[in-house]
Amino acid sequence: MAKKTQITVDTPDFSSPEDNRWWERSASNPTFDSPEELWACACEYFKWSQDNPLYDIRPFQFKGDVVFKAVPKKRAFSLPGLCNFLKITMGKWQYMKNKKAEFTDVICKIEQVIFQQKFENAAANILDAVMLSKDLGLKESHELSGSVNTSSKIDLCNLSNSEVRKLVNIIEKAKKSDV
Repeated sequence: MAKKTQITVDTPDFSSPEDNRWWERSASNPTFDSPEELWACACEYFKWSQDNPLYDIRPFQFKGDVVFKAVPKKRAFSLPGLCNFLKITMGKWQYMKNKKAEFTDVICKIEQVIFQQKFENAAANILDAVMLSKDLGLKESHELSGSVNTSSKIDLCNLSNSEVRKLVNIIEKAKKSDV
């Protein structure tokens, strides 16, 4: 008789309302009277992101039992996440960046920190590189150059019957694999 596998769960409490309401978290003073205040609030977001990882529930085998553990995963910094934390819209962020000259440098610095954190963590395989490369605007492109002559004709007159049969078999296999 096979041993019945016991499943135990050893994870943080995910059902607490406070943990599931991340969108309500905000900077201590989201008014931004100066670029220094904006930087301080952005640093609060960076610290909060590092102190509050996401969790991936993974099964492990321990002494014949299956145990589910919450494995912490790094939270990627993001501009939408920062704007939610600051309780502003992306439109307000762009307005401050483009129309309020005194905030331009600090906003560029914040965006640079976000880019660097994503890029380095993707490069180290800590975060999903494919997803982040799209988010960061990085892309892999391939360019082919040269020309292909499609007007060439093949002279089948010099082929033997067995060579023609082989050629027909190859064409039929190619048609089947296209389906």
